[in-house]
Amino acid sequence: MSLKTFVNGVAVGLILGVLFAPDRGDETRKKIAKKACDIKDSVTDKYNDIADTIADKYSNIKSKANEWMGKAEDAGEGAYDAAKNETTNMFE
Repeated sequence: MSLKTFVNGVAVGLILGVLFAPDRGDETRKKIAKKACDIKDSVTDKYNDIADTIADKYSNIKSKANEWMGKAEDAGEGAYDAAKNETTNMFE
């Protein structure tokens, strides 16, 4: 599910909830505030999951690049320079 779809669904749900709320205004406002807090927590959790995934992938790429650099260094100076250029180009 995309974030845009999720946010749209939440907005529609909040609007319908307010329109059909059987509670008094202050109770409805409390419910809306709680729901907004829940949504914020959900989005924050999703963001943190994505950030962790990206950090893990970056770490894996960095480790692989360092491994390649070590192999290239062992193979000789010319191969080392070629691997260094290839690795540098990956991040440009």
